[in-house]
Amino acid sequence: MSEPDANAGKPGHDLAEQVNELGLALQGIERELGSGQVPVAVLEDFRTAVDHTRMTLWAVITAADAGELSIITAAIVRYRLGRMIEMCRRSVADMDSGALTLQTPELPVFRAILEQTLARIEELEQ
Repeated sequence: MSEPDANAGKPGHDLAEQVNELGLALQGIERELGSGQVPVAVLEDFRTAVDHTRMTLWAVITAADAGELSIITAAIVRYRLGRMIEMCRRSVADMDSGALTLQTPELPVFRAILEQTLARIEELEQ
């Protein structure tokens, strides 16, 4: 039986635990990357995820120094939007290359979300 965690329930403990688990997962990914057997598309997805995490952390730290929650929220939204733009560009490239087709099961959901997004943008513009 394991010892009870003395830090359980303290503010930030769950986040610290998640960061530790993420570190272990990244070490596993790093070993996998070292094998040279990882497809380029997977590497690009990994790079995008790491960039997003890095930029989100930068925004949070910068805004926390300023003490402004609204600055944190705005920065996170901007970086999330940037990631979505990059993902959409890659989806267009996937369509152009034939990797994404009408037979791709997620395509109808993707299209519905894009339509909802466009509708909300139009609402913002009015």
